[in-house]
Amino acid sequence: RDKNLFEKAVQYEIFAGLQTSIVRRKIFDFLMFDEDVRIGEDRLLVYHAILKGFKFAYLLEIHATYRVHGEHISNVCQSQDVHVQTKKLLEYSKLYTKLLEIIPKSRKEYKKIIEKKLADLFFWNIAYGVFWSHKYYKESFEYFKKGISLNPLNVIFWKTYLTCFLKYQLLYKKDEPPPC
Repeated sequence: RDKNLFEKAVQYEIFAGLQTSIVRRKIFDFLMFDEDVRIGEDRLLVYHAILKGFKFAYLLEIHATYRVHGEHISNVCQSQDVHVQTKKLLEYSKLYTKLLEIIPKSRKEYKKIIEKKLADLFFWNIAYGVFWSHKYYKESFEYFKKGISLNPLNVIFWKTYLTCFLKYQLLYKKDEPPPC
C-alpha cells in the first residue's frame, strides 16, 4: 500500500473511468456516487474510497476502447463552443469542491493539494485555455484571479497574469479600463 496514494491520485489525476473498471460490491456498502457531481463523479468515488482505505490495482494492458464524440458530457472533446467548455470545466470543478468537504480536518496537506488542483483548473484550463485563447479577456481575468486566490504563492500564475495584463493593455484595449 502506497502511503501517498491519495496525494498522487489527486496530483496526477488518477484514471478512474468506471466505464472500464471492475469494482467490488462491498465498496458500495460504504460509498455512493455523489449525484451533485455530474463530471468527475467516478474520480470522486475513487478518491473517497482511497480515503476510506480501499485497495486499488491497475492492469497495464488496454481492455477497452473509449469513443469521443461532440456531444460528450465530459470535457474530453475540446472542439466545443467556449461556453460549453466552460460549463463543463465548472461542473468538473465541483469534484474538487466536494473533495474538500470530505477531507478530514487533520489532513491539511490534502487540502493544499486539492486547492492547488482547483487553482490550476481555474487558472490554466478556464482562464487561459478557454477564455484567453478565445479572446474573452474580461472572463479570463476573472478566472485568473480565482486561481491566484487559491494558490497566491504560485510565481508562474503571477508571471502569466502580469504578461496577459500588459498584453491586454498594450495590444488589445488601449482606450478601455483594465478588466481587473
